[in-house]
Amino acid sequence: MAKPQVVVAPVLMSKLSVNAPEFYPSGYSNYTESYEDGCEDYPTLSEYVQDFLNHLTEQPGSFETEIEQFAETLNGWVTTDVALQELMELIYQQVGWLMAYSYSFLEAQG
Repeated sequence: MAKPQVVVAPVLMSKLSVNAPEFYPSGYSNYTESYEDGCEDYPTLSEYVQDFLNHLTEQPGSFETEIEQFAETLNGWVTTDVALQELMELIYQQVGWLMAYSYSFLEAQG
């Protein structure tokens, strides 16, 4: 019976170094002009509605005192049919999730 032969792959020594400077192709400009409109601190329509619905879930008694401000804000924000459709879908989605969560929670408690 023939003895199995072990094949050893040749080891290549790399000349690459982790300390090498970064490579930039010729003509590369490292300067990029950033665009900031100052709106990053303001919530999106989706975030605003979601935060309000979460707040009402936690403090349902605040509905009467806060709904007017919420409605005024939405009136200024929702000015197109597309925005209105987005708002309705968001509310429908959030209410559906909340109802499913509440039902599951009550079933677990029962």
